[in-house]
Amino acid sequence: MTRRPLRVTLLLWLVLFVVSYNVIRLWTAISWSDVLIEVNNQPGWLINALIGGLWISLGCVLFYGIFTLRTWARKGLVGLSIGYTAMYWFERLLWQTPRPNWPFALILQFLLLMFILYASSVVIRESHDGQFSGQ
Repeated sequence: MTRRPLRVTLLLWLVLFVVSYNVIRLWTAISWSDVLIEVNNQPGWLINALIGGLWISLGCVLFYGIFTLRTWARKGLVGLSIGYTAMYWFERLLWQTPRPNWPFALILQFLLLMFILYASSVVIRESHDGQFSGQ
């Protein structure tokens, strides 16, 4: 059995974290839908449920791609990372009340994106080799 590089393992955990977060988001939107409809009188719970379901399915496909060393995994990883970041800031700026911690969120997202870009180079290199080199 070959060992995965630490960067790839961290990427897999990061994808699982995002999928888990969206499972909780989907479950919360569905289970609290009656309360959200009563308070807002808008279909906001449905939007949250759809977004959560979308990111669950995309995250599972991405996890499979990274885990099985598919050649499309790097492009998918970079594209979904940028898409998730854009979705996060879109929701934060339009739907959430203003929060004073936006510089922290911006710096953290920038560092995560830099790590993803750095670690994705291992995914593409190892996918061409067909196996991990056992560092």
